[in-house]
Amino acid sequence: MSHANTAFAFSDPAEPQVLAAARALAARLVADQAISRLTVNATMADHFGGSDAEGRWSVRDAHAALELAQVLFLAQATEFSPAMSSSFAAEAFTHLERLVPTQSNRSDEQIEWQQFATPPRLAWMAAKACAISAAELVLEPSAGTGMLGVWAAKAAARLALNEISPLRRECLGAVFPEATVTGFDGELIDELLTPDVGPSVVLMNPPYSHGIERGHDSRTGDRHLRSAWKRLLPGGRLVAVMPEWFELPKFLAGIAGPLSLRLNATIERGFVKQGTSISTRLLVLDKADDGTSPIIAQPGNFAELHLLIDMLPDRVSLPAGPSIGIKPALPLRLVANKTKPVPLKVHPTDAAPSILPLDFTPLEAPAPIESQVGHYLPYRPSRISIANAVSHPTPLVESVAMGSITAPVPEVVPQLPSSIIAEGILSAAQAETLIYAASAHARDLPGRFEPDDKGCALKASAEGRAYRMGYFLGDGTGAGKGRQVASVILDRWVRGERRHIWISKNEALLEDARRDWSALGGLPIDIQPLGQWKLGVPIGMREGILFVTYPTLRSGRSDATRLEQILEWAGEDFDGLIVFDEAHAMANAAGG
Repeated sequence: MSHANTAFAFSDPAEPQVLAAARALAARLVADQAISRLTVNATMADHFGGSDAEGRWSVRDAHAALELAQVLFLAQATEFSPAMSSSFAAEAFTHLERLVPTQSNRSDEQIEWQQFATPPRLAWMAAKACAISAAELVLEPSAGTGMLGVWAAKAAARLALNEISPLRRECLGAVFPEATVTGFDGELIDELLTPDVGPSVVLMNPPYSHGIERGHDSRTGDRHLRSAWKRLLPGGRLVAVMPEWFELPKFLAGIAGPLSLRLNATIERGFVKQGTSISTRLLVLDKADDGTSPIIAQPGNFAELHLLIDMLPDRVSLPAGPSIGIKPALPLRLVANKTKPVPLKVHPTDAAPSILPLDFTPLEAPAPIESQVGHYLPYRPSRISIANAVSHPTPLVESVAMGSITAPVPEVVPQLPSSIIAEGILSAAQAETLIYAASAHARDLPGRFEPDDKGCALKASAEGRAYRMGYFLGDGTGAGKGRQVASVILDRWVRGERRHIWISKNEALLEDARRDWSALGGLPIDIQPLGQWKLGVPIGMREGILFVTYPTLRSGRSDATRLEQILEWAGEDFDGLIVFDEAHAMANAAGG
């Protein structure tokens, strides 16, 4: 009974524990057995090896498991379909609601990110309002555990799912293996998705008043909706579950281009089973102008809401043109195929990237110095000429004293996808940093050393080891240091060194690192924060870039520290890059 776009039948030993627990709960729903809070707790304890009181799992995990169980059940239950009658749907959803407990308590993450799963009944109605056709691309910018996406999957649509929570994102990748799954800030979904992702349907239930950058902000939902609308193809349909206080007239007035409001329905207490009595509104918008009057109503129950959805006009035909969908993911696959968390499935590329040596010519004589301006000189690579490299997009300068010292002639040639230089993704100045960093990393420091003072220092020792030379990047604001660092990692990656550690000041810089990595052809999910693994638990990522903050590095218990956790993951044969970003914040990072 399972749908071709979902993977529900068997538990993969490498999948997230919460998903394995969800499968067990889904089996109870298939058997028409009620799930109580005690049932959830017992199931979680079975799969996590202990109770929440012991720190084995959290309320967040339990909520995710219960939500996923319903998604799994709905996906494989053939009697549930986007086209089922309203009378059957009312009876079926009422019965399902009796089988699952109300979410009477909430996790800190749920409160912070306002993660209230769309009720199955409302999710079905929202999907029905979309009038989804087979094979068209549906974007869900805040996918959660897939309660909306499952209906698009059952309609045989292609899915582009975006979710900021790492736990939920892992589960989406396992549950919808044919979907493209991303982890961007939904407020910037149009800016961050690749241009090739062109959805004809957007189905969304965004966070209402909490954003990643701004924290509590009543306009968060507005920004999510606006960015998703920009991404929607002309002629497409957007259906959104928004808060009752959403200022729709203001939103409509700020939209340029064709737009038709089809439905604006206020829904009272639609999320009671999810632990909140918040009032919401269901919006249906078409990216077209045809003069049809909108339906504006406050239905008294879901039966009345269903009647309103049945009254919606047919979707307009999409403009003729080339089919636009999800382009195969950027050419570098940077997460191993069998890791934990489960790697998110992406579409295969048409061709492997062309990895070539970076083409540069050493200069026997230093490059000419341009005219001095005050105490500064215009910056230029002094000892190399990089073929086809573009100038930096903003002017770079260096002091007269620095400019009077020319760089040495490098000997090591990095390797990169050919598009990085040809398309101007790295400027000449940024590529120069890569060349000199690669040259430094190709050498060892003179002498041999062994750890001293519990590993916090090194001392010379004939029985010790050689240590690789590091590289200090001291460029100022505007040079694009994050992209420079990402390029150094990329050079090592294509050489077969596929585990790296990126240490930075705080968690907020995780998205900056992902942005710079993605700009060079990586995937955001390739960079995973250490914080998603509990202290004392082995890091379940065989390959990838581990993102660590200095505060996290300092933390620990008497029986376990984060540093020990990282060392266990790295192992004795670690040969990757260790990046100390924002190095001025490194004080006391050893945690001793």
